[in-house]
Amino acid sequence: MMGLRLLNDWIVIRDDEDDERMIGSLHIPEGSVESPHKWATVLEVGKGQPMNRQPGWHEPEVKQGDRVLYVRFLKRTDTGKALTKALEREYGKGAFLIQGKDILCVEPAE
Repeated sequence: MMGLRLLNDWIVIRDDEDDERMIGSLHIPEGSVESPHKWATVLEVGKGQPMNRQPGWHEPEVKQGDRVLYVRFLKRTDTGKALTKALEREYGKGAFLIQGKDILCVEPAE
C-alpha cells in the first residue's frame, strides 16, 4: 500500500455484484435496476468517529473482509479524478468510499 490513511468513519468498499446484468439476451445496465441496496466487501476502514463529550473514539462496527449491505444511491461518484485514481492504485478498480452511516447491515468475515 502507498499510504492512504482513512479518517474518521470513512470506509473503502468494492461491489460484490456485477454492475450490469443479462436477462435472456437483454443487457440491463446498473442504473436501471430498482434495488436501492447493494452488497460489497470492505477493503479498508477508518478509525471511527470521535466521541462528543469525552476523549476517545467510537470504533467502527465493520472490519476488513466483512460483507456489507449499503445504500447504493449514496455511492460517492463525485470524488474527483485524483481521489478515484488514488483509490484504484491502492485497492484496485471499482473501489470507492462510503461512510459508516450508509451501511445497513454486516455479514462478518469468517
